[in-house]
Amino acid sequence: YKIKFPSGVDDSDFTIERHPEVITFNVVERATKLVEVRGSFTGGAAEGYVVESDDMSFSPAFIKVSGTSEELAQIAYAQVAINGQDLSASIQEDRPYIFVNADGEEVESTHVTADVDVVNVTVPVSMLKELDVAVDIINGGGAHSWDCDIDIRPKRVTLSGTVEELAAMNRLNVGAIDLAEHAEDFEITFPIELDEGIQCVTGETEVKVTVRFKDLVTQDFEVTDLRYINCADSSQASIVNKTLPVTVRATQMTMDKISAEDIRVIADLTNYGTMTGYVTVPVKIYIDGVTGAGAVGEYSVTVNLTSK
Repeated sequence: YKIKFPSGVDDSDFTIERHPEVITFNVVERATKLVEVRGSFTGGAAEGYVVESDDMSFSPAFIKVSGTSEELAQIAYAQVAINGQDLSASIQEDRPYIFVNADGEEVESTHVTADVDVVNVTVPVSMLKELDVAVDIINGGGAHSWDCDIDIRPKRVTLSGTVEELAAMNRLNVGAIDLAEHAEDFEITFPIELDEGIQCVTGETEVKVTVRFKDLVTQDFEVTDLRYINCADSSQASIVNKTLPVTVRATQMTMDKISAEDIRVIADLTNYGTMTGYVTVPVKIYIDGVTGAGAVGEYSVTVNLTSK
């Protein structure tokens, strides 16, 4: 530095001292690295909601920092602190951050610079809803839902998701059961399949349904009345089977009124067009003269199709 005295001043009468007389400094290479952003949440959700603190997201997820290698080595991650009470909606806001070491202690970063000053934080808050578990019952085979004892385990589950996702749900339907497919009491397991973003917070992954038929009996009949309908005009058909064993279910009172002659087997050839050769055709079973009875299971016959 230089001292400039006013004109006419004799500078020989001055004693000049400098403190310090020498400046010492170090020159080090400037380093850069990416630092992960992590969050810490304090607070809680309103009744009927849950804070998904493990699913917090950050933008950016990593911060680019520059400084001395020694200082950067101390930085383990950047921490964002978020707090809230009685939350019923997700949080999304810009928040400051601090650098911390591996022990979670704040790091003094005198010579460290970063590419952003704040981080945009999203803290999801989900709705909780307890729902009854249900299955659709398809009546058939002489049985209705009221003819059965149906036990569902678990009976209720608790789900979490957005208000929009859960507001329209009034039960959790896990599947359908066709009673015509089962001749005796049975148990079936359904997986719990949920839309993306919905979780079962009570932890269940499957539902077991046990069905027991009440006051119903089954009986086998050897049916000889085998017919076909809707054969193409250019074709002719003949059913190879002479008889077809059919299992019928009904109350004992109704079953006592049924004979093999009351049962018709109908094969619909609509979808076979001008095909030729032997084909296996599903059939429908009709029981004439009674109500409340039905065939159990699926049946088919072999039909020989030829050209006229």
